[in-house]
Amino acid sequence: MAPIVIQERFCGPPRSGHGGYTAGLVAETLGNPAEVTLLAPPPLGVPLELVGNPDGSAVLADGETRIASGRELDAVSVDASFPDGLGTVRWADAEAAAGHYDDITAPHPFPTCFGCGPNREPREALALRTGPVAGQPGLFAAPWIPSAAYAPEDGILTTRMVWAALDCPTGAPFLARGLTVVLGRLAVDVRGPVSIGYRYIIAVRATGDDGRKHHAEALLTTDMGNVQAVARATWIEVDPATFASNS
Repeated sequence: MAPIVIQERFCGPPRSGHGGYTAGLVAETLGNPAEVTLLAPPPLGVPLELVGNPDGSAVLADGETRIASGRELDAVSVDASFPDGLGTVRWADAEAAAGHYDDITAPHPFPTCFGCGPNREPREALALRTGPVAGQPGLFAAPWIPSAAYAPEDGILTTRMVWAALDCPTGAPFLARGLTVVLGRLAVDVRGPVSIGYRYIIAVRATGDDGRKHHAEALLTTDMGNVQAVARATWIEVDPATFASNS
């Protein structure tokens, strides 16, 4: 397999690859659904080796350093019931939630992030804005119209882009607490195509904490409520000062 190079435009923190995009690269070599664990900050602009194992797992490596590992899953399930779980969020509610994004991320820890950085525009990045849904405590949502800037000619988003879109929104509940977090693990089940120009909603809720680890789940639906993907994510709390010194 040819070396993989993560371009600088696909950054999360300034000198690190976007976690969901990187995990999606690994997932493209696996079956669906799959789970990918990030083991080290993905470097930008250098050749990385993606190796499949006989057991169906895969490892992304930079020389001797393992960047990520992935495996196929039997299923990815989320709690889709209200009031404690996820459910269909109206487009207008998601748009209103996005209007509160700056309230929960000021200052944003990674303003040039491909997924959610306020310094990025939809014409060249995902630029997702995830905020709290009014009247639904603990529920967060982002409205999303995928741009042709990051889709192939057939208009259907690649696995890596769907995974990238499910990264940052799952971190929003923890940013709202004032935490600085980075993606540690992402499991995704893509259940239908995600196309450019259509309206989608990503609904998210936190599901628990374990020390520095924080867990969330998400649904990616059409604006009519059809589920196109589900995800579970684990985020790792990091020291903002330490991360800033490496940026």
